[in-house]
Amino acid sequence: MGRIVQILGAAPNIERCPKALPPNTERWCLNNPKIYENHLFPSAITTYTRWFNLHPRKQIDKLYPRSVEWFRHQDKPIYLQEADKSIRMSRTFPKDDIMREFNTRYFTSSLAWCMAFAMLLKEFDRIELWGFYLSQTRAPIGDDTELRPGDSLHGRQRPCVAYWVKRAREAGLEVWYQPEVDTFGPFVPGNAAAYQGPLYGFETKYGHV
Repeated sequence: MGRIVQILGAAPNIERCPKALPPNTERWCLNNPKIYENHLFPSAITTYTRWFNLHPRKQIDKLYPRSVEWFRHQDKPIYLQEADKSIRMSRTFPKDDIMREFNTRYFTSSLAWCMAFAMLLKEFDRIELWGFYLSQTRAPIGDDTELRPGDSLHGRQRPCVAYWVKRAREAGLEVWYQPEVDTFGPFVPGNAAAYQGPLYGFETKYGHV
């Protein structure tokens, strides 16, 4: 098997992720480090290879100030909307390069961005998704001004991730995810061409995974 990238969410099924990092594998973690400590997988704090928080910096500073301090003491890459000189290992997330490479703005979650980034790097043969349910029923959190009645941020995420699973497989990558994803109904790719919503993180005030 070639190189693997594991992308970790924080749903309860994250507890089945291997605690130790397997050989030839990167482990990408998302958002506030505290969510892993509180969601059955504290190993993420020591075994990650890249960390991503793609939400607005003002939101991070306001809601998760301790995570910013934690970022400052890390020695592995931390991807933010914009690199911060006070965070030595911070990197600017290349959203423009990603949108240009794949000719779409269909990104409704941090997971979708990270899957596309993994494809952009052309360093991996397999993408594994650990700690995700991709339920469409979770209530929206924060800014839902561009959501229609009955819509939700989580409702937008499932078809978008299915779209990126499809694109990754078409590009020759193997994509694996935990079986709980299939328990929430059909995992059907969304219509990227028809998407007119905000770029997740960059054009929304709030959001989760």
